[in-house]
Amino acid sequence: MTKKEATWLARPGQTYKNHSKNVAERCEKFAAQLGLEQVLIDLAYLMGRLHDTGKCSGEFLRKLAGANIRVDHSTAGAQIVNKLGGWGRIISYCIAGHHGGLPNYHRDPKATKVKSSSLEERLVKEIPKFEVPVFKANLAVWLDADQKSPVTNFIANSVKCENTNFRIMLLARMLYSCLVDADRLDAERCSDPSKSNLRVQRSELSGLSGHLDKHLAQFKPDSFVNRKRARILSACQRAASLEPGFFSLTAPTGGAKTLSSLSFGLRHAVKYGKKRIIYIIPYTSIIEQTVDTFRSILGVDPRIVLEHHSNIGDDDSFERRLVSENWDALITVSTNVQFYESLFSHQSSKCRKLHNIANSVIILDEAQVIRIKTMEPCLAVLRDLVEFYGCSVVLCTATQPAIHKRDDFKIGIAGVREIVDDPVGLYNAMRRVDLRNLGYLSQDQLLSRIAAEKQVLCVVNTRRDAHDIFNGLADENAFHLSTLMCGTHRSAVIAGIKRRLLNGEPCVVISTQLIEAGVDIDFPVVFRALAGIDEIVQAAGRCNREGKLPSNGITYLFDYGISSHIQSSAKDTTRSILRRFTDILDLNVIEQYFHEHMWRHEGEMDGYGAMKLDSNTEFQFATIGSEFRLIEDDSVSVVVPYGDGLARLARLVEAVVKDRKHEQHALLRGLQRFMVSVKRGEYEDLLGEGIVELEAGELPVVRDSAHYLGGLGLLLWR
Repeated sequence: MTKKEATWLARPGQTYKNHSKNVAERCEKFAAQLGLEQVLIDLAYLMGRLHDTGKCSGEFLRKLAGANIRVDHSTAGAQIVNKLGGWGRIISYCIAGHHGGLPNYHRDPKATKVKSSSLEERLVKEIPKFEVPVFKANLAVWLDADQKSPVTNFIANSVKCENTNFRIMLLARMLYSCLVDADRLDAERCSDPSKSNLRVQRSELSGLSGHLDKHLAQFKPDSFVNRKRARILSACQRAASLEPGFFSLTAPTGGAKTLSSLSFGLRHAVKYGKKRIIYIIPYTSIIEQTVDTFRSILGVDPRIVLEHHSNIGDDDSFERRLVSENWDALITVSTNVQFYESLFSHQSSKCRKLHNIANSVIILDEAQVIRIKTMEPCLAVLRDLVEFYGCSVVLCTATQPAIHKRDDFKIGIAGVREIVDDPVGLYNAMRRVDLRNLGYLSQDQLLSRIAAEKQVLCVVNTRRDAHDIFNGLADENAFHLSTLMCGTHRSAVIAGIKRRLLNGEPCVVISTQLIEAGVDIDFPVVFRALAGIDEIVQAAGRCNREGKLPSNGITYLFDYGISSHIQSSAKDTTRSILRRFTDILDLNVIEQYFHEHMWRHEGEMDGYGAMKLDSNTEFQFATIGSEFRLIEDDSVSVVVPYGDGLARLARLVEAVVKDRKHEQHALLRGLQRFMVSVKRGEYEDLLGEGIVELEAGELPVVRDSAHYLGGLGLLLWR
């Protein structure tokens, strides 16, 4: 034992020797759960042993003694494993970035968001001298540069190897996830045992499946629609015994896909030993209803049902924040953005969860809702999760499968098994709405048509259109929904709308697209502004949803207002389809829409270059991670005067002023439900007009309630 190691061992609490051993063992365990080959599992162990090697330097010991110096403790281990060659380079990324994030190999002057040094620079950086606490005799066993590359074995089961570098990059992120989570968990175990103990799960998936079955047994097939829903549920439960892989649940809007797919997921997971269910939803605005449904059946403990996205609010409990760090819950409900962007991220906080995605059942609600620019890498990463990491993926959709592989869409997913027998027949049988195209309508024409209906939903494409139409209504029974209303406000309005519909009261709703998916609501008449056909289908799914009308409900399609002048590939394709077909809700027409809108643009589906990798060792992790976005978001969130939002803000300001850092994060998260996102230009205008003030130095707030109305939310236009 060296003197330096002896110094560490003499410290109270956690020692270097114990920490490196504990992290190594956790890394080894996590890598084994990924289903990796033994050589890669051994490498994961080595990664854990070496990750903090720089802490054996004299400089770090002086820092421990109280010296006010900054010490780079991660470069040393990266340099050691890199000298081993082969997979050592991949491990060096993980060690070098286990705090600051996976680095680029080369410095990228074009990547303005990337501030960290490159791995190339760090591998030649001069580091302090120290004794390396590694069993050198075992290095040849762990990583023999002369042996057959494990890369070859890793991709051996793949028919085509054109994405080899992409797969290596994903594997690097998975190994990085093992290290980051192992490191944080062991540090937490020592520094905060009570927090560490909270991570122990209390339930098993088999028990949850029983709870769900008991709940579903209450529902009776007492109507035509409910009988079809029962058929979908039965098909999901039968299909759960099929071998893991890709599944498709193609069922009409209103077919109760949410609980049916969860029933499939739980039964499939129990049969095949999957660790958890990950339920992914396209939009933050509709995730709340799904979580509430799951919790009402399975319990509110976030270790059982975790809700994780950017707009949590009141549910931001200590336990929820704890489990969201690494998604170690039995069921995680999150968004497309959180899921896909984490899989392409370089940040330690986002990557930490990745190893817990492996060996899971992943359910993708409205699976086709992926930005064209990111379609190819998103589909590629799904294939790898199934092929190499033991996942089963369920592609839920209300329309024809849009992302299956076909002759004119070669990047699509192959080998998908449909859960429901005869989905085309089911779609046609459950069709409860007819669509009529009204062409272009002026505001007066649209208002006149809306005013003629007792209960009606009108869905438009922009917040400005929703604002103008709502302002044009002189109706006390009218409601407005848009993202200019904070989350708490929207939830209250939706609850009021549901009560009115249930009681048969007059109810006129003007909404943006946020109401189209996941909101269980039923109108006899729907108006939908021109959009992509898949969006129109979703709007039509809010019409005669329960099939209670004596004949089909009516969805009116129209062109209108600001959105009619906005360029949109999806909308242009719909216009083209309308010139040739009258019934755009017909499945054959929907298939033609996807062909023209999506499949013929296959060459445009890797807009960030995530698939264009020229090397299997020189990766630009930080550049890809900082640029890859499912949504282009140049927005600013402002606190608005709704409910107790300003009171919450005051508590946060007090915590900032008094430097109570342990409270600030929770208070800020709690404010999310009282915030509204506005475009950068809109924010600058509000700031310039004095409508927005800055609290605590940088937190934007609208204090005057004259600028936030109960009907419209934040006023951007008069």
